[in-house]
Amino acid sequence: MLVTIEKVIPGGIGLARTEEHGALFVPYSLPGMEVEVKIVRPGKNFSWAQIVKVTKEAPGQVPAPCPFFGQCGGCAIQNASYEKQLEIKREIVADALRRVGKLEIEPLAPLPSPLSLGYRNKVDFSFKGKEIGFRPRESFDETLKIENCLLFDERHEKVLAGIRKLLGSKELQDEAKPDFLQYLTIRKSFADDNFLVILVTQAGEINRTAWLKAVQESFGESLAGFLWKRNLSKQEKKNEQDLIILSGQDYLHEKIGDLDFKVSAFSFFQTNSLGAKVLYDQVQEFADLKGTETVLDLYCGTGTIGQYLAAKAKEVIGIEINAQAIEDARENAALNNLKNCTYYAGAVKDVTLEHRDELAETEVIIIDPPRAGLDKKMRQRLCKFPNLKKLIYVSCDPVTLARDLMILQTYSFEIVKVQPVDMFPHTAHIENVTLLVKSG
Repeated sequence: MLVTIEKVIPGGIGLARTEEHGALFVPYSLPGMEVEVKIVRPGKNFSWAQIVKVTKEAPGQVPAPCPFFGQCGGCAIQNASYEKQLEIKREIVADALRRVGKLEIEPLAPLPSPLSLGYRNKVDFSFKGKEIGFRPRESFDETLKIENCLLFDERHEKVLAGIRKLLGSKELQDEAKPDFLQYLTIRKSFADDNFLVILVTQAGEINRTAWLKAVQESFGESLAGFLWKRNLSKQEKKNEQDLIILSGQDYLHEKIGDLDFKVSAFSFFQTNSLGAKVLYDQVQEFADLKGTETVLDLYCGTGTIGQYLAAKAKEVIGIEINAQAIEDARENAALNNLKNCTYYAGAVKDVTLEHRDELAETEVIIIDPPRAGLDKKMRQRLCKFPNLKKLIYVSCDPVTLARDLMILQTYSFEIVKVQPVDMFPHTAHIENVTLLVKSG
């Protein structure tokens, strides 16, 4: 069957239409590409298809630089030039605003990532038996053997080779048991070029000396720490330690602009360190603080966005449900000598209600909710800040953003600008920073 791809939809999937099968979802295809496909998953309203042959290349199509493109589930649009990727991502956002939000506003041209390759500060590898790699697309129990990932620092190639050599040796203990090895996470600091390696397993024992040797030989003096995390039951935790530092420390230091941040092994931090500055600069521009404003940072995580704005605000108040993230936020505020930052741990809708009198002076609110966006109660709560002037919505999902913006308009919020920011080149993911002002 020969089809022409109309557009790329969220998730990086190409969309084509036929009379016989209706909508066809075609992975790894681009707008304007003509492809011969076969149906691999028929459905009533839509079907999934697989490319058999490309009969006409798409505008902006290029050879994918990664040899694992089409197998790995990560980079859905790596076969487009970076300029074309930005066009595709803008159209994904625009389509969501039109189709889901019924909004007429057009998003601005996406701000590019400072790096299109090697930009990630964190990568997760999975194990399957004695193999380590990535999960193939739509597979949760297989492992795709890769030698390297172009989105991460090239030095991880050596550690993968060292671990494969170790897994093929006789220097193993419980590592040989099925499903004992679970994940290997590598985090990188762009500030000091150091690495943190975390091995995650089931309960049991590993050859600590052999693992430490494999990791140290790979990173040398750049290894800040090597951690072993065991997923223990509640009963096992009473007698055993679940997190063991095999070498060094359990955190990294990172910088965004002039600020220093301590990034612990399991805390959230923007995956693109250099791109985070682009994102935060956009938030800062939209906030346009004069030094007299109280800023409320909702779903604040480890507090990085609010702290980036703190020097130009009277006060920053952050709220986050993850208690460990709030501890990190307080520690980072102290690290940067920010005395005007206050943090509360708890559900955002509960804390904003409990502290409504204290928060009444809030003039600027920053929200960076989970992918699911805002729930009904939180959308309604945003209307009840008597002095609110600006709402800055940071979103990682154009569809839930569009839904929330449509509803917020009915609560007397005016949408001023939607600025996409590309934090994840070669993938279909796109961040958006939206400026809304309170009217009436």
